[in-house]
Amino acid sequence: MKDIASPEIPFYSAVTGRRLTKDMDLGPAYWRKNLENPVLFNTAFRSALSGEDRRLVLIEIGAHPALKAPVIQILRDLGRNEDVHVGTLHRGEGCDESLLHLAGKLFQQGQGTASLAGPRQADEWRFREHAPHELLGSRAFEVSHEPIWRNKLSLTHVPWLSGHRIDGQILLPGTAYVAMVGEAIRQLHGARAYKMRNVEFAAGLEIAHDKEVEVVTSMATGNADDMESSWCAFRINAFDGERWVKHCTGEARLSSDDSEDPPPAHKPPALARTVDEADWYRVLRRAGYNYTDRFQGLRNISSAPEKDEATATIPVQDAADYAIHPVVMDQCIQLFTVAACRGLGRRLRSVSVPTFIREVTVRHAAANEDLSATASIGPSEGSSLVGDLTARIGRETIFSVEGLKMVTIARAETAEESLPLISQIEWRPHADFIDFDALKYVPPCLDRQKYVSLAELVTLCMIDHREKLQVADEAPPHLSNYLAWMEEFVRHYESGSNAFLADCPRLCDMTRTERLARMEAIVADGETSPFAVAFTAIWRMYNAAEAIFAGSTHPLHVLQQDNLNSAVYGLVLDMQSATNADDMILIIAHTNPRLRILEVGAGTGASSERLLEKLHSSYGERLYGSYTFTDISTGFMREARERLARFDSVDYQVLDISKDPTEQGFRQQEYDLIVAHNVLRATPYLRETLGHLKGLLRPEGRLYLLELCQEMKYINYIYGFLEGWWLGAEDGRADEPYITPERWSEELVAAGFLKPDVSIPDCVAPYQTCASILASADTRTSKPSRVGLLCYGPRGPYVEEVRESLASLGIAVDTCILGQPLPGQDVISLLELEKPLVDDLCEESFRSLIGHMRELDGRLIWATRPSQVGCQDPRYSLILGLARSARKEFSVKLYTVEIDDSSSASAAGALARILLHVRRPERVSDSMQPDWEYGVVNDEVLIPRFHGQTISDALSQPEEDRPGRPPTMQRLTLDTPGLLQNMRWSEVEREIPGHGQALLRMEAVGLNFRVSACHSPRLPFSNGSLTIER
Repeated sequence: MKDIASPEIPFYSAVTGRRLTKDMDLGPAYWRKNLENPVLFNTAFRSALSGEDRRLVLIEIGAHPALKAPVIQILRDLGRNEDVHVGTLHRGEGCDESLLHLAGKLFQQGQGTASLAGPRQADEWRFREHAPHELLGSRAFEVSHEPIWRNKLSLTHVPWLSGHRIDGQILLPGTAYVAMVGEAIRQLHGARAYKMRNVEFAAGLEIAHDKEVEVVTSMATGNADDMESSWCAFRINAFDGERWVKHCTGEARLSSDDSEDPPPAHKPPALARTVDEADWYRVLRRAGYNYTDRFQGLRNISSAPEKDEATATIPVQDAADYAIHPVVMDQCIQLFTVAACRGLGRRLRSVSVPTFIREVTVRHAAANEDLSATASIGPSEGSSLVGDLTARIGRETIFSVEGLKMVTIARAETAEESLPLISQIEWRPHADFIDFDALKYVPPCLDRQKYVSLAELVTLCMIDHREKLQVADEAPPHLSNYLAWMEEFVRHYESGSNAFLADCPRLCDMTRTERLARMEAIVADGETSPFAVAFTAIWRMYNAAEAIFAGSTHPLHVLQQDNLNSAVYGLVLDMQSATNADDMILIIAHTNPRLRILEVGAGTGASSERLLEKLHSSYGERLYGSYTFTDISTGFMREARERLARFDSVDYQVLDISKDPTEQGFRQQEYDLIVAHNVLRATPYLRETLGHLKGLLRPEGRLYLLELCQEMKYINYIYGFLEGWWLGAEDGRADEPYITPERWSEELVAAGFLKPDVSIPDCVAPYQTCASILASADTRTSKPSRVGLLCYGPRGPYVEEVRESLASLGIAVDTCILGQPLPGQDVISLLELEKPLVDDLCEESFRSLIGHMRELDGRLIWATRPSQVGCQDPRYSLILGLARSARKEFSVKLYTVEIDDSSSASAAGALARILLHVRRPERVSDSMQPDWEYGVVNDEVLIPRFHGQTISDALSQPEEDRPGRPPTMQRLTLDTPGLLQNMRWSEVEREIPGHGQALLRMEAVGLNFRVSACHSPRLPFSNGSLTIER
């Protein structure tokens, strides 16, 4: 560096404050001074500005314009008010946006805009003749000399495509391919009229709302100088995310546009059967053509009653970019549905799509004109329809189709099957009334010896570390804490206080050779146990310990090898799944099937995947409204998105729960359930973190935690090498970040939660690793001072029991006899606990009962006998209809409670608890309606939920429920002739081999010529069965 010449661009040093010259030494001594000495930015900058009389534009290169303030201050001090400072990148802003902003600023300041010299393709793209077309896209010059167009097709840029729905899917119309080829010919030769032949639609192109589809159109021009007489081949492909798919092929050329003086107007005569336009689009929608918006354009529809022919008028839409807009051409194709059914909607039962066109001609149509279209269908070819169409303006043919072949596609479900016409009611416990602690299941320890082996291995590792490890100066400071903890652990073992190793020999007396041999034997034996990943993790951390303490290896790198960290986490989740904690989440989801769930610290999504799989009813319905996946950074987001891609309504956000969530874009009281799996212990202050979670929970919301609480300490050994393990030192967690379930209870109550509903360890003590904890937000319910009891007499059944139950809550009771005016307060009716009331009401009693309901000021809890769950006397069901009508007509708050005989002893307490529950404030923003009907069965408070089913699902039976079912075999069938991707195996009754026949078990199946021919839509195909080769 000593012999360098002075740089052409001036370089001013912040070490010397002067301009660099060739005499300056930029050796090691200079760069050491650069690190040790103060930065002379002010001096160097002023030196650079001295002697500069011209106006300057100063560009600061860096991740953020941090020097903007001192630069501007120096410029003002020097009186250089005309100079401009511009940054390159800005924190929190996309790089592309920042650089474009920089380019714009430079342009405003009059800087040169000359671009770099580029290749031919760049110039061709910059100076291209035609603007991007909404369907065809832009010309791609970089591929070859033959014309190719590329487009990113999306509903955002072409919104009218959303109106073309087939069987619920947005598909690119076949006429859109026709229009794309027409636009390609126009760009190449300037003509709008064109012909196409042998057009084959190989596959449908689905367009999702939130995605772009890359579409490439290519044309082999052939004799480009004589396009009118020379056909050129075209091909339209699209990328489906994994591979390129061929969608449309054929040939095209220019067409002579005979635009002479127009002859007198002529319209084809209307046919005998008139078809109402609105009714026909309802017929199409029922069959599976879900056309909306601009695609509903057929007018003046008529059909022939004795032949397959139809006519209609179609308004020409204004379209500067098309000879004829694809929507108009598609409406012409729609006319084939009328012709095929001869105008009778009842005959249209399925969807047919074009697969082949022998020839199509398109000429330019002026806007504000009407096309008169006629479609006719010839003799069918198997299951295919073949027809012709002509659309004219006056006597000039504008659009004609010859040899259009359409095939019937197999819909995902028929109209009847897709509708949930059958509802099943399911009664399950209400989460606010159930005793979760009484339901918990703690798994027993099935292999105590493996826990002993883990404890022995960890202890041997620590004994070895105590003798060998030393903390290097460059090592992270937390390793000193870790080494001190290991020494204390070994002393604890030496004192005989380790419960797991009470029967083990004196491990400290072993030589190092004996220890290593014993450790290797334990690891080898543990590789075949369910805890294999734990043995592997301990052994790897042991072998890497010296490098970690020396500062040459990061412990996280060791844990990430072979996804070891994820495997250890999976082991913890597997142990938790042996409990019934997830079943309790299902009870909460049954109570509110539209849960808004937030998962904190979700990492790679392993716990999210398990929970989302659980959150479905026995009918397959989703039991959550939204699921917000959060983690402290975006590091694992991509992996999580891939893992959870099959689940709906999952949102991904960044959240550091140790900080205020409202400052990170989260709203208060937003979630019904918050899930945190082994993440809260990694925050510095538990109570503060719990307070943040409490603020995010809605009233009556719940917090579900899975946290470590082990006594064996093998997790401590694995993760004690990490700095994050020691974050809780200032929170009374100096030795380990996790706490006991008892302390969790204290912290939760201090943060505003109720005492946990349940705490479930994943194994009996002392073998547990984690505990699942469920806690509810502390919500106060207003308690009434007085309640009325509607009964036949003060000594009737349950009157005294309910009175005592309410009195224990500090609520006074007023007895009200049927027929007397109701007090202006909440009322509990005990009338139907004696006998059915509504079943045998006279007119006077009926009017009296209706009068009670009309004058009701508070809530009415109507106790009755079961009629929906465990019904024994259907007469009690009449009150349900009456209550539903009263709620609808009088807007009264009337709740029914069905109480079975086995719950008589607890009925009074259940009624009191239900009364307090329904007095909770209603949440206006809730999408869930209040529960009006309850059941008390076997002392549990139940609520109903309806589940919709299709007819086929309701009538289907499991195989084991079908006695005498004949044996079956698989037959290769093709649902849609011409579309090979719809080939599938279908189950049919197996034929019994006859004389001279043999039954073979197939190992492989080949496709013969007949099957391959079915892929071509040009050939007729009679049915969907692919017969067996003989």
